[in-house]
Amino acid sequence: FVFRAFMAGRGLGRPKKRPFSASSASGRRRKVFRGGIQQRLRAAGADRPAPYQEGIATDSESDGDEDDGGDDGGPPDHDPDLMKSLCPKSCLGRELLELFAWGNMSPQLLQKLADAARKDMVTTLEEEHGVSASAAASPSCLQELTMLASIGSFGKFSNKCYSDLMRKVEPRMCMAETYKAKLCFANPPGEHTQELLLPHELFACMYEDHGEAFVRNVCGDEETRLGFWDRMRTVPHPAWEGHPVQTRDLKGAIPIAVHGDEVPIAGIGKQWSKKLLNVSWSSLLGESSTKSTQYWCFGLIEKTGIKEGPKATMQQLWKIFAWSLTALWLGYWPTRDHEGRRFPAGSIQAERAGQALAGGFYGVLWSLIGDLDYFTQILQLPNYNNATMPCPLCRASLSGNLTWSNFSSTAPWRATMWRPHTWHLWPDRSRNPVFSIPGVSSLQIALDYMHSKYLGTDQFQFGSVLSLLVYDVMDEGSPELNLAACWRFMREYYRIHQTAVRFRSMSRLTMFTRRSGGPKLRGKAAEIRYFGEVLLALWTTYCNDELLVHKQVTLLLKRNVFMERMITEHQSDLFLDDGPAALFQQACADMLVLHGELALHFSAEGMQYFALTSKAHMLQHACDLSRCLSPRTDPCLQTSIISFFVFCFWFPAQ
Repeated sequence: FVFRAFMAGRGLGRPKKRPFSASSASGRRRKVFRGGIQQRLRAAGADRPAPYQEGIATDSESDGDEDDGGDDGGPPDHDPDLMKSLCPKSCLGRELLELFAWGNMSPQLLQKLADAARKDMVTTLEEEHGVSASAAASPSCLQELTMLASIGSFGKFSNKCYSDLMRKVEPRMCMAETYKAKLCFANPPGEHTQELLLPHELFACMYEDHGEAFVRNVCGDEETRLGFWDRMRTVPHPAWEGHPVQTRDLKGAIPIAVHGDEVPIAGIGKQWSKKLLNVSWSSLLGESSTKSTQYWCFGLIEKTGIKEGPKATMQQLWKIFAWSLTALWLGYWPTRDHEGRRFPAGSIQAERAGQALAGGFYGVLWSLIGDLDYFTQILQLPNYNNATMPCPLCRASLSGNLTWSNFSSTAPWRATMWRPHTWHLWPDRSRNPVFSIPGVSSLQIALDYMHSKYLGTDQFQFGSVLSLLVYDVMDEGSPELNLAACWRFMREYYRIHQTAVRFRSMSRLTMFTRRSGGPKLRGKAAEIRYFGEVLLALWTTYCNDELLVHKQVTLLLKRNVFMERMITEHQSDLFLDDGPAALFQQACADMLVLHGELALHFSAEGMQYFALTSKAHMLQHACDLSRCLSPRTDPCLQTSIISFFVFCFWFPAQ
């Protein structure tokens, strides 16, 4: 909803050429999105159109380019509150605007389709129903299609389609204003205006102007809210102890998740790549797709900000963000700005200061989501590669009595789990401002299932199994011939079982072998997630059931597949009930114990198969939390796609 609304309101065109500015990372959006069609026409070799007069009808076809936009998996679910405000009567009009707002349709193509539909409706009314031409244009849905068809002077001036559409659509949109702050940057140096779409502003705007979307995507119904908090109390969630939400009315408490991730924006796949940090928030009670429930707040290109000192750019951004989340927690409009200064007299901020944000609803930051690099570099939590204490949730270590490689239910490290008050007393705790919000500590960390499993333990497990097959188990000939036989088996399995996401090719041994270190399967998270089933079938076809180590590998793969089937079966559940949660946790523990035993077995033989990293420990934490929050609530995979999509349209190459 917010991505769609904000992008539709600010436009999706490429900006005019201008010197790069650090503030363009999330500021100056209005300037960034104006114009751009002419540049794309010139790049395509199109002639400059004739002088333009808006609203003059013509039968000429558009000569502009028809860029359908990138394929990001299709448009998300509708948000009726938004699209109905733009086209309250025309279903087709809402569909066209939906596709345009997500970049799946150019304004030129939108104009052509709207004009074709308009002509069909007028012809049908005139020829089949005897309605006069003037009367045929009166239906409201036809008027809305005519409004969309009229952009660019009914397509004659295709370079004006975008600006016309923005002029017609933007005044009808109800969106929260961005918060503007002066921050210091290193590249280019100096003070620049940074804009943020703050959670408490958007929360209040949705409550007031988009009621249906607010219920569907944010607050849910009262039974759902009370059921969620009852579950947090009875399990209990690690952060429940002493949390101030216990003393407040839980009917209005909405659990909030904050997600952060860095996405490459230049030099993708290269060592010199540049990254953009995107921070967004969502409600854990949202019932729509991730695209509709994930709300962007701010972004920062990593090499533009000041790293250290009192004017550190990232620290200041998080200070503003934490100030907004604190206001959302209190449920009232703030009386002072993020620096503690009173708002100017007569300003809208001063007028509404101290008033209720959303009729008694308030947000409780309950989950901090991201990958392990984000936790270390941005939230300033312990480094997962640290041998002494790699975990943000407990005081486990690489070796010794508190080793994280002990995956049993009685492991000594379990007694060292942080509690909210002990973590806040720890002198080496994170100083990120987000932990200054009432009730927030490291216990809100939701370790990333995707990066811990699919891009963690699964890569080492599956790579090791493939290496065993092609180098030791199969007898088709050379390792290359063995791999070719494996790939034939995989393709046939994919075809028969209609696997949702597949590897496109596996014709090279370098897909899982490395110059240094043990085997590790390359691939995307979704490809690896759906690979367990096919690998289990392949392994059981060639393995020797008489060998203990082969039995262990078979059992490991079965436990892995069982976990994924559980995730799929309960994909719509916010948390796993006690029975399924116990099975899920036990399957994870069994799989990791087998992983550790296989690592020791092959290490004794001088082989680096089934390498074990601290991601195995993070995965166990994520599975242990499934009684409170299912790993499916982790939006890392979806928001990685969204973050790159947002960058493509908000921060085009200069």
